[in-house]
Amino acid sequence: MENSCRKKYKPSSKKWISASRRTGFRRNSALIPANAGLFHYAGNNPVRYIDPDGREDKKADLNHLKEIAKEVHDKGSINGINLYRNYGGDGCFCRATIIADELNKEGFTIQYIIVDNPTEPGSTDKFTYHISVQVDIDGKNYVVDPYYSSDKKTSPGLTTRNEWIYGQNCKEAKNEKAVDKNGKLCSSKVFASFYNSKNKGGYDKSTFAQKWLAHYASVAKSAAEIKKMSDEEFDKYINSYAKYNVE
Repeated sequence: MENSCRKKYKPSSKKWISASRRTGFRRNSALIPANAGLFHYAGNNPVRYIDPDGREDKKADLNHLKEIAKEVHDKGSINGINLYRNYGGDGCFCRATIIADELNKEGFTIQYIIVDNPTEPGSTDKFTYHISVQVDIDGKNYVVDPYYSSDKKTSPGLTTRNEWIYGQNCKEAKNEKAVDKNGKLCSSKVFASFYNSKNKGGYDKSTFAQKWLAHYASVAKSAAEIKKMSDEEFDKYINSYAKYNVE
């Protein structure tokens, strides 16, 4: 048993077991065994979810989302996980998976959001698609994306849904489910094809995405280098990461 300020933690079960002044019991979910813990309101992790003394939890609100989006934009990471933002030529499906996983853990209501044939940031070049994560708060839709911001000073890494769509010269976007009814992370359609065929190591979705991005970053070429490639060289380059198996 370990003491942590006003709370007691049991390492063997990885649970916080002492009573908090505010249990935050949810009437509709208290009958689910996994939700019956004293710190269910903070995901059974009141330190990570900003509850330093056992009396207050961090609300999944717009201010908290802005803090997360700022890290995504400024540092190219989310909760310390590298998104390899500087290697933006590919991999958005993996970045979206990692972002979705972390936002889901933080208690946000999320979906994947996808546009077809968007314009590359700062260029007239087109991608086949782009995917990121939409967050729904109080009836409004926001998108967390390392490449787009409503205002880089006040809300880096965060846009409204419409700003995100129009900023890529697109007229519409589609959504895909990011979380199932049990609260577990879902794969986007494009991620599922990679995950199901290349996950030779049996990793969870987020870990697979992190490993795939790390490999991509190790072989990625700049746009200038790619433009100089012959068709044969380009095909070889694509195969160096598109056919990579995560073992």
